[in-house]
Amino acid sequence: MKLNQGIRLIAIGFLFTIINLNITTTSNTINVTPDFIGWLLIAAGLTKMKEYTRRKPYYLGGAVLLTLITIALWLTAIIFPKFDLRYYEVGASLITGLYIFILLGLLAKIAKDHGSRHAHNLRVLRYAYLIVYILFQAIELTAIYLPLNVLSIITLIAGTAALVIAVATAIVLFKLSFDLEKEEE
Repeated sequence: MKLNQGIRLIAIGFLFTIINLNITTTSNTINVTPDFIGWLLIAAGLTKMKEYTRRKPYYLGGAVLLTLITIALWLTAIIFPKFDLRYYEVGASLITGLYIFILLGLLAKIAKDHGSRHAHNLRVLRYAYLIVYILFQAIELTAIYLPLNVLSIITLIAGTAALVIAVATAIVLFKLSFDLEKEEE
């Protein structure tokens, strides 16, 4: 069974979609950990979970769609650095938020089906991610109305929470993959 390998690829991919390392030049900022690498890893992980995704093409389709969207955004930012991508990025962010919520539901189901103690943790992280995601969307929508110092504090708190949730999710997924590997032996 390749389920544990798929979960590891998804865990690594998830980190790529959350963590951004940028190189800034005088004329441009280039993300050296582009999201599309994470989405490719997630898609690769999902192909190893055919027993769970075979009849639900939206899992793999969503990862492929997000791969294509983020490649387009990444290339556009490099080729046309002055082009305003904010509205496109907000659209991609909305799709990403919904998709990750759905994907974490699948991973929690896999954990539950295999009697893993991590099923509960994944369900909690799924809803924690949703709450922080909604908070980030609210910040983006109200940013022009908030004083800069208040916006900075709220963004710092929400960003820290998002990073903690992302790292915790990746750790739980790695633990789940190791448990599944032991189960297979």
